[in-house]
Amino acid sequence: MRISRTFCVFSVAVALLLVGEAYAGVYIFTTHFDNAEMVTHPPGYDGTQEELVVSVCIDPESEARDELVIPLENAIRSWNGLEATTGNRSLPADNNVPSDHVDVESVLLHEIGHCIGLGHPNLDNMSGVEPNERRFTNSKEGANESWDLDSGSDGVQGSSQDERGDDVNLHWFAKAHNDPFVVEDVVDLSTYSVHLSDLPDGHGFAANANTGVGQLLGKPDTESVMLQGISPGTATRELAADDVAMIRLASTGLDGTQDTDADYEVVLEFVGEDDSCDISVEMGEYAFAYCSASGAPIEGSDHFAITQATIHLGPQSTFNWFFNDESNEESDDNDCDPDAIFCDNFED
Repeated sequence: MRISRTFCVFSVAVALLLVGEAYAGVYIFTTHFDNAEMVTHPPGYDGTQEELVVSVCIDPESEARDELVIPLENAIRSWNGLEATTGNRSLPADNNVPSDHVDVESVLLHEIGHCIGLGHPNLDNMSGVEPNERRFTNSKEGANESWDLDSGSDGVQGSSQDERGDDVNLHWFAKAHNDPFVVEDVVDLSTYSVHLSDLPDGHGFAANANTGVGQLLGKPDTESVMLQGISPGTATRELAADDVAMIRLASTGLDGTQDTDADYEVVLEFVGEDDSCDISVEMGEYAFAYCSASGAPIEGSDHFAITQATIHLGPQSTFNWFFNDESNEESDDNDCDPDAIFCDNFED
């Protein structure tokens, strides 16, 4: 990882781990600066666009170039749809992923999230905490220079009842309810905050959308796609509320207010095999999966924008990848003659 404050341009690698259990509300680059409110925007954003088109391609030298196409297109459609779902995490019995394979589509969905500005909502492997403590909400050490990790009265890491001492929260939450499985109608700085003083009464810390918290709040088998970690045989191919909320918050632009001239829409566009797009995908690196992203500050603000990003996936010889060949593109089931006076379709 290289960080250059002098030139105000730096690169960071954000990784997804292959673990036994999956562990956004957080933007990348935030942990490298003393500014929890700093928002990161997708590649090419300069504070002026109404529509931000981000090109996505597969490196011509990548392994499995043909097999990557459908999973990548599916992941792109999920981000462009920006629809919050529940029950988005499935086990082998409920999906088409063999129990000993890792779903490429789920990994791509996660890594694209990093490449358009989102971080991990939990304390990831870079935090230095023990693996069994990584479901606590993303934060940094406070004045005591150590982590305060207490799961509180409900015993669930990452919930609103956590007791975190002077740890500094980095996770954006809805002020009204601190429920990461619900998206507010208005998503902007008036309804979301990183400041613990804005939490609802009785809440100790910002909650993150891990499966334990989801179970607690009546949302089983649901998690943010930005949680770090994936286990063989599982699939997380649809966005959760927290993922959607963070893109919507960034899309309010530099003024942080919904429904103003500063708002913009992100549109990911697959451009096939190329080596000069905004986000490129390449398979063949030794590491399991990570997004290597460069960023720069937006002049006149404390916001950052990604300048270029690459998704690196480990080689097929090392990792047992599963390539989904089922498109999630909605089909037109209406076979009627468009010139007919009356038309309908009937199912048995």
